Amino acid sequence: MKTSRNYIHPLSGYDMSNGIPEQFTFPFYYTPHPISLHAANQLQELLVENPWGHNFGLDPNQKGIVIGKMFGVLIVEKETKELAVLYAFSGKLADSNEHPEFVPPVFDVLRKDGFYKQGEEVVSRVNKELENFINNKAYLDAKDSAETIVATNQNELQKFKRDIKAAKLERNKIRNSLKDTESEEAKALLESLRKESVGQSLALKRLQKDLKERSEKAILEFQRFKEKENELREKRRNLSNNLQKKIFEHYTFKNAELEDRDLYSI
Repeated sequence: MKTSRNYIHPLSGYDMSNGIPEQFTFPFYYTPHPISLHAANQLQELLVENPWGHNFGLDPNQKGIVIGKMFGVLIVEKETKELAVLYAFSGKLADSNEHPEFVPPVFDVLRKDGFYKQGEEVVSRVNKELENFINNKAYLDAKDSAETIVATNQNELQKFKRDIKAAKLERNKIRNSLKDTESEEAKALLESLRKESVGQSLALKRLQKDLKERSEKAILEFQRFKEKENELREKRRNLSNNLQKKIFEHYTFKNAELEDRDLYSI
């Protein structure tokens, strides 16, 4: 942590006739108190000077991508009863989260020798391994084969069902035309239609069985890749969750009793 800091700024030029708030406002729906607006304007003057080179979009002639930034102000009362203001920002500014004008972070995640950067590198390696795996030719071929076979089988099955339906309608027409006929030829034709109907029903069952086996085989081959993919995703998730938990455990605050509490326990 840097020691040469000057982040307690005097609150200059505020009209005390506007008073000071007696308590914190509800943070999600409120009208800012005049002293808050004054402190925010004071910070904005510092931002216009912009000693960090960050492109806030305030200077149309400044080069680089315009990137917004969230800032906060907190009015405090010093032991001398003087009012002062603290400035803070979200994330990092000019590739750093420590600047003399702003309150330092509760925990510095940008330290190169810190556990966060080291853990982040591990997560990045696993993420890269996952990306390489799901973009590998063998993975993509297995995925494409499974999707193609399943879709082809569905189309084949639907076509066969349509053909059966059309044949059934044709058989019904013939049966209707023969319902008043008692000849041996008519009986033989009706028996032939019956056998055709039974044969098509059996053929449908065989086709359904064959297509199911074909689809399951293709899906099973791809499932082996999916299992490896899921393992990598689970590994990445666990590493990220553990890293996040460790970060929360390093964000420590003092409560009203001056007892240390970490963010995770809170």
